[in-house]
Amino acid sequence: MRQLCQLLVDYVSAGHFEVYEQLIREGQAFDDKQGLEQARQLYKDIDKTTDIAVDFNDKYQETDDLSSLVSDLSQLGEALESRFSSEDQMIALLHTAHKNQLA
Repeated sequence: MRQLCQLLVDYVSAGHFEVYEQLIREGQAFDDKQGLEQARQLYKDIDKTTDIAVDFNDKYQETDDLSSLVSDLSQLGEALESRFSSEDQMIALLHTAHKNQLA
């Protein structure tokens, strides 16, 4: 459980402090105002999932009580599914959309 929590925190941290920043810089480099605005909206959705992941981590780093694990994992799984979708959309908006402009 602790290893899962650590991987979860590493994943959400990498998104916030590395990947999203790189995508925003790419959108700015291409002066993609529309893509950046849509990305801001997606980021709000992603941020909500971060809260769920951090809450899960905080709870299970501090306890060995697994009585609510099934429901907590279900909520986490739904949040991650939403996050993956929003991340895919952000990548499409700020990275994939500009691949033809690099030539």
